[in-house]
Amino acid sequence: PTGDETSEYPVGGSFLMSGATEVSHNTTHPITVTAYNSGSNLMTVTTSFDFTNAAGTPVVQGMVPLTGDEDDTFDWAVGTDAVDGTVLFLTNGKDKVRRFKGGVAVTDLVDIPTFTLGGNVVTRAKTVAVYSGSLVLGNYTDNALRPKNVAWSDSNDLDDFANGNAGSNLLTDSRGDIQYITNLADRLAIYSSDSIAVQTFIGGVGIFSFEKVVDDTRLLGPRTVANLGPYHMFASEENIYLFDGTRQIRAAGDKISRRYREQVDRGNGTKSFAYHDKARHLVYFCIYKSGHAVENKQHIIWRLEYDFYNSGGFNWTREAYTVRPRSMGLFSRPDTVRWNTASIDNVDWDDYGGSWAEGARRAGYPLRTTGGATEVYMHDDTSYTDDGTAVTSHWESKDFSSQVTKDYTSIISRWEEIEIELKGTQVDVTYSVDKGQSYHTAASAQTLTGPMRLYRFPIDKSGRTLRVRIENNEANGTFKMGGILRVWYRPGGAY
Repeated sequence: PTGDETSEYPVGGSFLMSGATEVSHNTTHPITVTAYNSGSNLMTVTTSFDFTNAAGTPVVQGMVPLTGDEDDTFDWAVGTDAVDGTVLFLTNGKDKVRRFKGGVAVTDLVDIPTFTLGGNVVTRAKTVAVYSGSLVLGNYTDNALRPKNVAWSDSNDLDDFANGNAGSNLLTDSRGDIQYITNLADRLAIYSSDSIAVQTFIGGVGIFSFEKVVDDTRLLGPRTVANLGPYHMFASEENIYLFDGTRQIRAAGDKISRRYREQVDRGNGTKSFAYHDKARHLVYFCIYKSGHAVENKQHIIWRLEYDFYNSGGFNWTREAYTVRPRSMGLFSRPDTVRWNTASIDNVDWDDYGGSWAEGARRAGYPLRTTGGATEVYMHDDTSYTDDGTAVTSHWESKDFSSQVTKDYTSIISRWEEIEIELKGTQVDVTYSVDKGQSYHTAASAQTLTGPMRLYRFPIDKSGRTLRVRIENNEANGTFKMGGILRVWYRPGGAY
């Protein structure tokens, strides 16, 4: 994090913070990390280890033990209290709800002081949000379990649940326990296991109204909701859906639904999560698979590219990772790394991988990172190698169907040419006539020169469909496609 920002790592591994000076806190525990920066004071949170409050030096100021694990996922909310100023609230559904006000002592990580409802002390909550001047808790516990209840604080006093217009409400028609609450425009969306309700500010004595709007959602896990602002995207047990606050949800993942269903592990939904990269208009759905490996011992993430001006224009990409992502977030440096920077004073030039222009070295340049069990990986979209090793990348088209007329019902198409608009360094072009079971070469190490232009690749294969694959496996190499992909065919060839 840089400045007064928050970065969420739904589940992660070791984590490096940078503030006034670099602060490092590494652990081998699988962790959920919330990093909060208040001036020069930084704090991280781990699922199964501790709270760490560090202030601009490599010294851990204090710890508060936690008892959760990877399935006891963190939720957090930041709000401005009329008394305490800006406060970070944290919960994992198992330990006490905590607050952090930006101090440097462990005593700043304290229980909420007036955290009572009807005289009963609230001991924990599964999910939190700041909405319409109040801190809202979902699925909390006081003298009894309240899995279908929400509670809210007094207006503008985020940690006072005993006075003013603080209160609570039972969602009598909720289908399953409350899993996650988050803002949706001027309302608060309440995600239960198999339904969605909305909380609306109405003022007066009642202050809030509640209404269930959608059933049969089958939410995969509490961390699989991505808040895009005007609408949410969430992962269910069958598909990925869009919810905009109305009385219906719209399927957004039909293009990937078959493979998605094969990957979903319904018994481990808490290990799946969604991450929204707002700057790049991308949503990553990291869907946990039992046994971890999905394809060729790789872990698959579904990446969605969206367009606010075309809510039906969803472009999906399948990404493969050799280490299972337990977290995702953003990292940026407070200062640009230069040749004379003190932190690399003892590093030989030959040992310093990457280029000086890449984003990992720039100040204020947020980079996406993923956390494994013990390490954090940086995804630098300004670099095309992994410390000098080529990163294999490819793009695959849909299966084109031939438009053979009924006069040729016993004949399949003879595919003759592929036309693609490309630029970059070089590509391999292959194609499949059996829906991806096998591939044939159209061009190998095709050099791309100059600006975007049209390339033509002659082929000669018969089949009912044609799929085109473009790939780059060279170090520091890349390619970009234009708006044209054309395939040519004629009737001919026995099936």
